[in-house]
Amino acid sequence: MIPVTRALSWGACLGLLAVAAAATGQARGQDKAKPAKVIIKISEDEGPVTLTANGKPTKAAGKRRVFVTPPLKPDVKSKYYYVFAAKWEPTAYKTVTRTRKVNVSPGETVEVDLGAKDPNKPDEVVFGTVPTPVEFVDEMMKLAKVTENDVVYDLGCGDGRLVIAAVSKFKAKQGVGIDPKQEKIDEAKKAAEAAKVADKVEFRKGDVIETKDLDKATVVCIYISDALNEQLWPILQKQCKPGTRVVTHRFLMGKDNPPEQSTEVTTKDPQLAGYKEKVYLWTIKGGADKDKDKAAAKKTYDDAAEAQKKADEARARADDALKAAKKAEDDEKDAEKKKELAKTTQAADAAARKAKEDADKAKKAAEDAKKKLDELSK
Repeated sequence: MIPVTRALSWGACLGLLAVAAAATGQARGQDKAKPAKVIIKISEDEGPVTLTANGKPTKAAGKRRVFVTPPLKPDVKSKYYYVFAAKWEPTAYKTVTRTRKVNVSPGETVEVDLGAKDPNKPDEVVFGTVPTPVEFVDEMMKLAKVTENDVVYDLGCGDGRLVIAAVSKFKAKQGVGIDPKQEKIDEAKKAAEAAKVADKVEFRKGDVIETKDLDKATVVCIYISDALNEQLWPILQKQCKPGTRVVTHRFLMGKDNPPEQSTEVTTKDPQLAGYKEKVYLWTIKGGADKDKDKAAAKKTYDDAAEAQKKADEARARADDALKAAKKAEDDEKDAEKKKELAKTTQAADAAARKAKEDADKAKKAAEDAKKKLDELSK
């Protein structure tokens, strides 16, 4: 028989061994390498975004992307970080890269917002150039009816081919090209010298949105993007003289601003494999023309607002008729009459749905007309 005191001593020893074993296991667990998780917020408002981690493409997609690192060993002497870069092209005219350095630790989750600008870490913006095929250059000049009295501006001029063609082939009085890339400005100047028109053209580096002397232009040429064109339109309306022609290749000047004319063009360049697109023309309004357009827009809005009012009234009547039909059907006890009333309810339901569709369309037409009127009133 083992004395009680000895039995307690053995129990205490076993307990200490168990605690020691657990502590050893915990320490080993703490030494085990664990991955870190990084959640990256992305904004795709300006187009699809590619994401890289330390220069390598990631597989995740969407506005909330998850990146899991390889297992990382806990080490107070080691600091882990990843460099994430989001890249997108808001227009055919530029590429934006937004980079963030993110510190990570084994087993931890970190969030980083690549959807918002950081004034302390500015984005890298690279402007690209897409040359306009020769056939499109000629058609844009013809559509604008360029003559020896014109001053032709090209916003986003690239290699200068539009401006050079305007003064050399279409005899414009002067040409001005603006581009954000200095190498393109240098290229355009060399091309102008080669075409012997350097004395009639000016090429300068700058942001097309910031152009301040558009009042000198009688023709403005643009091949950039729908988004940037829409930003440019109110600037052109404000700066350009009435009668100034605006011609674009492929892209419009806002979805609610239809062109006055358009022409489809196909290039013969074998490298572009029969590329086909349209060129468009607008004329800057002013004075009597603008007042006339504003009056027409006001009438369109008034008519649309009245149509919306009538459509809303018709919808209300249709809803009342549907409620009455449903009540009559519910209150009827006779089975045969109930069947007939059910048909009436179905017809009333269809009429109510049609009235709702008409009312929604009328509301949209009124909103569009109001937007157009507001633009002309600026």
